[in-house]
Amino acid sequence: MNIYKMDGSGLQWGRYCMVCNRHYTELKSIGRWQCRYHPLPVLKNGEGGVLSKYPDGSYACCGTSPHPYLANGQRNPNFNSTKLKGCCEKDCSGIQMLFTDADNIPYRAWPENLRIEIDPDIQALLRGERSYAHRGIQIDENNELFLQRYNKKRHHEIIKKADENAKKYINPLIR
Repeated sequence: MNIYKMDGSGLQWGRYCMVCNRHYTELKSIGRWQCRYHPLPVLKNGEGGVLSKYPDGSYACCGTSPHPYLANGQRNPNFNSTKLKGCCEKDCSGIQMLFTDADNIPYRAWPENLRIEIDPDIQALLRGERSYAHRGIQIDENNELFLQRYNKKRHHEIIKKADENAKKYINPLIR
């Protein structure tokens, strides 16, 4: 059952996010990108320094380590508590860990209560303001509104940067 095509009451149900464990409702969360994730895994088994500029035990996307201490007991210089939950924004979800373009919600599928919730941000956008709560409001190539469930631009920037870094580290090994 698609919760977006119902009367919208499903958007008011309380849920817990699988990633951050925050209690939320879809109505107050969709398009706000209040959760975070790492788009790339932790480097291990010698991948760090070979495939990345970051060492083993760090996320390949941002270099943050989930471990505050090294094996020798010293403080890990790559541990960063502000990036621990992720370096890329997304919506909270009690069902999915990650979102893709398939999870975009077109305006025509928004129930009335979601339209009412998001309307102040749409009005702010129409006035040319750049500050609004629902950062996932996007306009597609057909000039139609939709809600994006994750920060696609940031996600792709991170992946592209990781690819470029991997090429820097792999090319000298190939020569």
